[in-house]
Amino acid sequence: MEKETFKILAKNDCEELEKSILRDYWQFSDISKRKFTYTAKEILIKYDIKSNEKLNKILKKSGELVCEKLLDCGKCYKKFTIPLRSDMDFDRWFKNDKTLTCIDCKNVLIKKEIIELLDDFDKIYKEMVKVEIKEPTQSLSYLESIFLYVLLTNDADKYSLEITQSVWNTFKEVEANGVEYIVKGLIDKGYIYKTNECILGTKAQSRLRTLNWSYSDLIEDSSKDKVRLYLRENFKSQILFNMPKKYKKIEDWVEDLFITIKNYVLDLSDLKQLEKFVLNKRLKEVYALVGMISEKRKIPLKKNNAFEHDLVRMTKKYDLKHIYSLLLYQANMAASKLYDLSISSEGNSNLIKENIYALKIASYLDKLEKDNEKPKYPRLLPENWTYSEVELFVSAHIIGNYEKWENFTTNEILALWSDAVEINMDNY
Repeated sequence: MEKETFKILAKNDCEELEKSILRDYWQFSDISKRKFTYTAKEILIKYDIKSNEKLNKILKKSGELVCEKLLDCGKCYKKFTIPLRSDMDFDRWFKNDKTLTCIDCKNVLIKKEIIELLDDFDKIYKEMVKVEIKEPTQSLSYLESIFLYVLLTNDADKYSLEITQSVWNTFKEVEANGVEYIVKGLIDKGYIYKTNECILGTKAQSRLRTLNWSYSDLIEDSSKDKVRLYLRENFKSQILFNMPKKYKKIEDWVEDLFITIKNYVLDLSDLKQLEKFVLNKRLKEVYALVGMISEKRKIPLKKNNAFEHDLVRMTKKYDLKHIYSLLLYQANMAASKLYDLSISSEGNSNLIKENIYALKIASYLDKLEKDNEKPKYPRLLPENWTYSEVELFVSAHIIGNYEKWENFTTNEILALWSDAVEINMDNY
């Protein structure tokens, strides 16, 4: 950017003497360093002026210094008028980007950018590859039907064919944890699909949103509807339901799916799937409790096949509340043992430390089995425990007892479930 230029501007009614004072006052010896040829005191003496106040009065009456500075557009200038030397503040003026911004040229560029962005959206729409989604025709298994129904009715107040990212993440973490193959079946059969993200679209939309927020007054009235249209578009990837064509609205699909579940006749393979589902679900819940306890009590834990075998033993013999009680009690025993190890010669063995909690659990399980007992006191699950929507659906609409599964062993849950449904006995 070019340096500033200076010009002394005298008023028309100014006398020659006053013009002379004005020229001497604003004469630079080194303009780059803002140094003047004469000091104010020297001017007072040269022109026999009695005071600074008198000098300032003469200067203001006579004229001013005008500084022209090239703006950021590179073609327009801004004028700064300076009545007195004390009013000079170039450092503040020229270091402030907004002061040297050419608003008119900037507005022209913004208008041009908005028009170009809107044109870009037209091109993006043409270039976007629409993935052909085929109608799902494969039949759903019993569990797949239940999972699909629960996911469809996640928001009972408003059904939607779009699955929000937060709902999808929660569903995978809570419902599909350990039984991911069920959700995979829904995807493989085409009942759930994910669209591709349009990177160009998301970038253009983000820029348009910024411009619309800051410079909406520069958008032509004829373009405002188009701007609102493009800002509503979703160029990010979406997770969507693929509704069979025989249904006119999603409510019909949900109702039909519910009837299908209620009238489903299970066979041997379905029962095996139920057993796998309930066991895996409970095992993941127990792992979650173990993780919470070991993290809170700072108990090291090495997970292996032997440890998982003991957890499976627990799930078949005890309900989740009694399991939680057992895990808490043995955590206290493990913490005590770890403290003893820390003050003994064996305290540096990480291998020993990592196995203490698992060994305590296995030993106590053996004792309970030998004495044919179960943990004495059930414990309420943690306050932040997240209950499964699939579990609540089955409890309410299939088993019909409206009880949470934390009160039952896996074998008890399977017995209640199988007693509540119709089973095809031809394959037995």
